Amino acid sequence: MSRLLHTFLLGSSLLLAACIPRPQSSTPDQPLENTYWKLTQLGTDPVQPDTRMREPYLQLSPEQQRVTGFSGCNLLAGQYQLTARQLHLGPLISTRMACMQGMALESHYIQALEQVRGWQISGHTLTLLDAQQQPLLQFEESNK
Repeated sequence: MSRLLHTFLLGSSLLLAACIPRPQSSTPDQPLENTYWKLTQLGTDPVQPDTRMREPYLQLSPEQQRVTGFSGCNLLAGQYQLTARQLHLGPLISTRMACMQGMALESHYIQALEQVRGWQISGHTLTLLDAQQQPLLQFEESNK
């Protein structure tokens, strides 16, 4: 009888354990600062730079609240202000090289960066938002 009771309790325990929800495994969010963010979307358009071109990216360094990056043709830099979920970039400066590829992307990218007022991160994806919390730019974390 004790063996039967033991088997019953063991079986019941296994059934109950199988019914308990387990936490979903998820990718932890990357930090906004000190991460290399590769541009993947500008507005609703995917960004696929020419293979002869460096990828547009953005990095925020908290030590001097400095933003640096590449915009398709030129390097860019400037200051940023970060509070909770608000982000303001600028004023931004850039080198002034003329390039065969990347100039149209660069113009739209810099205009969008100047409109940034917020941000959100989900896993390895950073979305920069305008004042109405609408997506302007999307980036993926990269190991550069």
